[in-house]
Amino acid sequence: MWTNDITDLASLNYVMKSVREAFNDLFLEYEAWQIPEGTIMKSENGFFIQYDDYHISERSNYKCNFGAVFVKITHFPFPLQNGYVINLRIQDDVDKACKELQSSLFNAGTDLAYLQKLPETGMKNDEIFALIKNYELLGHINWKKGSVSGTVYNYDKELTKLIAKVYERFVWSNPLHTDVFPEVVKMEAEVIRMCLSMFHGDSLSCGSVTSGGTESILMACLSYRNKGHKLGIPQPEIVAPITAHAAFNKACDYFGMKLVSVPVDRNYQVDLTAMRRAITKNTVMLVASAPQYPHGIIDDVESIAQYGFAPKGSSVVLYRDLEQRHLQYFSVSDWPGGIYASPSIAGSRSGAVIAGCWAAMVFMGWPGYVRTTKEILKVAHKIRDQIKKIDGLYILGDPKLSVVAIGSRNFDIYQLNQLMSDKGWNLNALQFPPSIHICCTMTHAQPGVATKFLRDIEEAAALLMKEPRMTPTGSAAMYGMAQTIPDRSIITDLTNAFLDGIYKT
Repeated sequence: MWTNDITDLASLNYVMKSVREAFNDLFLEYEAWQIPEGTIMKSENGFFIQYDDYHISERSNYKCNFGAVFVKITHFPFPLQNGYVINLRIQDDVDKACKELQSSLFNAGTDLAYLQKLPETGMKNDEIFALIKNYELLGHINWKKGSVSGTVYNYDKELTKLIAKVYERFVWSNPLHTDVFPEVVKMEAEVIRMCLSMFHGDSLSCGSVTSGGTESILMACLSYRNKGHKLGIPQPEIVAPITAHAAFNKACDYFGMKLVSVPVDRNYQVDLTAMRRAITKNTVMLVASAPQYPHGIIDDVESIAQYGFAPKGSSVVLYRDLEQRHLQYFSVSDWPGGIYASPSIAGSRSGAVIAGCWAAMVFMGWPGYVRTTKEILKVAHKIRDQIKKIDGLYILGDPKLSVVAIGSRNFDIYQLNQLMSDKGWNLNALQFPPSIHICCTMTHAQPGVATKFLRDIEEAAALLMKEPRMTPTGSAAMYGMAQTIPDRSIITDLTNAFLDGIYKT
């Protein structure tokens, strides 16, 4: 830790003087009576201020929060006697974590040379497929054998061939041009109506096909945002449990809405009392999950698991009536390019994805979805029930569907995740509280997959019970560090660096 570099009292006094000056500078615009009582504390990554959080008067717009002062101090240059600065330690940790995350994307020793410009001459088909084969060697996770949480929901070879043939047939289609591709328009309408039928929609119910779950959430939020504006609400609010999908945060960020987060109870279901209290005259939308992503818990609503087995890029948002759907539409009537209208965020869309979705649904049929749902739930419940018996592990809440979240009170659960990764598994890391989950799909229903998963996780847990203080590496180190930093903007820096690394050539 950087505190080891402070070799004498003079250096420590210099640091504390710098902290005091930074604190005084932070509150320079406020009168003394406006500043809440606080204490300076030391953390592994720097200094932060702990204090009471309250408003003094309506004329002051000042409201302090824990993270804000931590940001100020961790980014304020405090020279130590040996020339270091406090925030260098944090940046070093962030840089190290980013490099580990980026290196974990690819197999060690593989050729990472990137194409920097278009080839001088077009490549032949066999050259292209040879290059693709080399690219496929970059990955080190065998998702076909059921080692990945979620991600791929079915790998039925017959269905895969069907979707590929349908995709090829419609690869150049674009439903934006309804007069050119009416067959795709018909398929899209049928996909929406089949989904509505599953949820007992009447003749007035409607929907829209989107590029995925995130866009469906965005469209629903946009629709209710626009409804709020029609009702005279300048900044409409969404009330959602903290476990609701992060796409609701994205929607509020994109559309100028306010997200009011409410806690969950000890079973990780939304706290209905807290939700009722959070409703105001500005509330336009209430959110419930069935199930929620982190722990697989169903909020107090009735629903069924939806595993459509359509190709990625397929989702449907459903509405009770046309008026609500109209509020997600976008149109321009006075554009020189003509009258422009689109039902969702995208203008041009791939008709091949819609056709593939339609083909998957009619191929599976109602009996096919019932059968696969039973198989998925059977394997998920087996994993859930057996993990309860493993020493050092516990299940978060009482999951009924396909997602099983796992925690530990005895060791770092992220260390378990790293050990499982070393064994070839790819699970999802969660936070608040620290945990991981497996989202079961048809790939996990393959013979022997669940048994191997349970054997591997029991071995990993047994090792950590013997050595709970193992030095964290890889994602375990990153998540462990992230849990201890109150300034979440530092985590944003980390994710930004990681995303930049994905596009690095």
